[in-house]
This record gives sequence, structure tokens and C-alpha cells, in this order.
Amino acid sequence: MNHGTHAGWFGEGMAAATITQRIRHIFGPDAVAFSINGTSSPLVGTEFEKGGIIFKRGPNAPYAKELNGAAAVLGLPTLSGEISITSLYNSGKASQLTLDSFTGSYIELDLGVDVGISVGGHASYSSIADGTYTIGFGANYGIGWSPLYGIDANIQLGTTGTDSNPFKN
Repeated sequence: MNHGTHAGWFGEGMAAATITQRIRHIFGPDAVAFSINGTSSPLVGTEFEKGGIIFKRGPNAPYAKELNGAAAVLGLPTLSGEISITSLYNSGKASQLTLDSFTGSYIELDLGVDVGISVGGHASYSSIADGTYTIGFGANYGIGWSPLYGIDANIQLGTTGTDSNPFKN
């Protein structure tokens, strides 16, 4: 039962609530990020993203803001262009959620299939300067190609922010 809860067998919200210890996450994410991503990785590569975030909780809700990002990618060879939708859950108090709760450095695991059509999922973790952390679960849809029977698996180390140059955030 405990493993099933953490693994998401009872839904993404239940898994997030168990990980963050915030019951509000049973009812949905604190924010949702949308982006268009381009990934080029012949084992080691890069990803760039442009999109936005919509706050669903906190003093800024409802609120939308543009986001940009870049990441170093390590994984199986792939070339893809995708639309990504990510549910974001912060471990802090809902009353203290700010844009900083969802921007900055992150690590992400991506798994998918790239056989002309690209479909996949991802999970991310970001440690925030105020001592909280943000986890994300999402899906990717687009076009892509991977020479290893279409299997796409990689780890990303990146940064996301509101500036057009994400490394300045």
C-alpha cells in the first residue's frame, strides 16, 4: 500500500501529497507549466524550452507568467520537438508560493518513445533556496526520432526562469 501510494497507483495527486506531506496535493497541483521543447542528444546534448506557468494556488493565483529554460541532457540518442505539460507541487505552505517556488535549477528524468511520433513522460525535482522543494510530473507529445528502436530515456540538469536567458535566473 505504501509503495503503491508513492508510485502513483492511487493517482498523481496522492503520490505528490505523500512525497511533499501536503494534503492539498490530493486535489491537484500548485501550478501547471506548459512549454515547447527542442531536444538534441547524441548521448550528451541540450534541450531548450519556451512556455509559461499558471499558478493554481497561493497569493498569486490565478496568475500566468512566461518561462524559458535550458538543460544539459545525458541519455540515449534522440532528436525531438515536443509540447510538454507539467503539474508542479511545492512542499511549502500554499500562502507562501511565489514564482521562485517554481523556477531555478532542476533535475529531470524523461522516458518516452520517439518513432516519428514522440510520446513520453517526465518527473522532476528542484531544491528551492527557502528550504522547500518542488516536484513535477508531466507528459510530452510531439515528433521525434531515436535510433535505438525508438526508445528515449535521459536525465536532464537544467534551469528555468522568466528571463529570455534562463542562465541569468
